[in-house]
Amino acid sequence: MTLLRALDLQDATTAIALVRSNQVVLINCSAMQEPLAQRFIDMVSGGIVAMDGQIRQLSPQVMLACSGLTSLQGDPDGDRAGRRRHRR
Repeated sequence: MTLLRALDLQDATTAIALVRSNQVVLINCSAMQEPLAQRFIDMVSGGIVAMDGQIRQLSPQVMLACSGLTSLQGDPDGDRAGRRRHRR
């Protein structure tokens, strides 16, 4: 797994290249301003989907991306909801 802290749009190309080389990439966009981060997410999402990869948004500023050779399983909201249900 590779952690990528995105600082600009050029990092979208890096993220896509990493996924193309079959890396699982955890992408953090928290250092970007909102309009730039949204554009970054759109670019990465488009590139990943075009390669038949998968992308999952874990939080508003964090995404997990992988190639079609890797499978992301589970419901990301289900895990959080389950933890909330069991807390007292």
